[in-house]
Amino acid sequence: MAEIRVENLHKSFGPFTAARDSTFALPDGSFFCLLGSSGCGKTTTLRMIAGLELPTSGRVLLDRPISGLSGGDRQRVALGRAVVRRPLAFLMDEPLWPSPARFKSAPAPR
Repeated sequence: MAEIRVENLHKSFGPFTAARDSTFALPDGSFFCLLGSSGCGKTTTLRMIAGLELPTSGRVLLDRPISGLSGGDRQRVALGRAVVRRPLAFLMDEPLWPSPARFKSAPAPR
């Protein structure tokens, strides 16, 4: 798995604050529950940790060692980490170079 660190995570939607300056660490392999009343920011916090929602400020750090992976696998992990953040553009330099040939020639899903 991975260690997850949340540092000063804050999310506002206009004048409404959904999460206010949350800071905590989850050790690798730990079990964690967010408890609170409706509208207190549990889902928003989880969405920010998952990379589905961008924080207004603060950051989420995932410490997952990828040193045991091949070059191609490391590149695919990096690409996956970039995709979940929903960027406006992708700048890639030979993104498929270390990939197996079967991935390069496979037809795109419809």
